[in-house]
Amino acid sequence: MNEIINFNSEFKSLWTKTRKRFNDANIYSAIINDFRLNAEFISGTKYRRLFKRFGIYVFYIKPLKAYSLEELSADWNFDGYSNYPRIIKSKFSFYDEINTENWYPFYIGKAENLGSRINEHINHKGEITTYGLKLKDRKFFTPQNIKYSFWELPEDLKDSPKDIKQFLLKHLERELREKMKPWIGKH
Repeated sequence: MNEIINFNSEFKSLWTKTRKRFNDANIYSAIINDFRLNAEFISGTKYRRLFKRFGIYVFYIKPLKAYSLEELSADWNFDGYSNYPRIIKSKFSFYDEINTENWYPFYIGKAENLGSRINEHINHKGEITTYGLKLKDRKFFTPQNIKYSFWELPEDLKDSPKDIKQFLLKHLERELREKMKPWIGKH
């Protein structure tokens, strides 16, 4: 039992140092910049080359309306759709005023298979039981006002153990969600 307690203490210390190094090296800013450079409308097909790739993805929205929380809820909570992410009131409220000329972070996720996961978000409909955005056939969330982007784990990490890659993605995703404040998803 002491071995587990010691491991926890050592790991916690190491992870605290690693997070500081990520911040000092502007890792999160670099990923956000990569997102901006790689953004593509959801009608694009870049994601098809990402099968079997670990990484983080983001969806952006250029809203068709200057949404209030109530209006967004009415448009997002689509009858017949289930298992989709909910609006995060605190993150949406971060934006004082919604401008229909601007792009906003809409949703952030992580995947072991970026291409497959992005495809699911774009092409699944409401009756599909897999959790996702289910953008197919949504009236106010269309190929004209939704973009996606992605960031792949560096090639140098491709041979790392799967659980290490999952751990890194989980924590990078959480930090990026906090910095970018997407409208929907996890708290």
